[in-house]
Amino acid sequence: MQTYFERDYYTISYDEVNHILIAKFISPSTSVEYREALGAVIPAIQHFKTGKVIWDVRYLGVISPVDQEWTISNFHNPALKFGYSKAALIMPSDVFTEMSIDGIVSEVGDFQNKYFDNTEAAIDWLKQF
Repeated sequence: MQTYFERDYYTISYDEVNHILIAKFISPSTSVEYREALGAVIPAIQHFKTGKVIWDVRYLGVISPVDQEWTISNFHNPALKFGYSKAALIMPSDVFTEMSIDGIVSEVGDFQNKYFDNTEAAIDWLKQF
């Protein structure tokens, strides 16, 4: 596992065996931190030439409606142009955070993603692509 980006609240690692990025929120982040974190994923997709991403959002916290819209326009749509293709989401037990993530997922349309409760299951799903 290779660390690509690291902050107190977030890391991006590359699983070179399975050719997967793992974006992990370690603690709740501010709007600025959230946007910085997502902004680091597109260069990682380009650098490692993979569009498969595991999003570990168990500790992210609720995403504001403004940041949900920002995610769609400023992260998701541009990321697709650079090869972002599959998302495995490791979901929190908090229903409010889950609802804010569902708000984003429901807006992205025809994009392949799936929810999990652990990293191993997410990796197993992404390995098939």
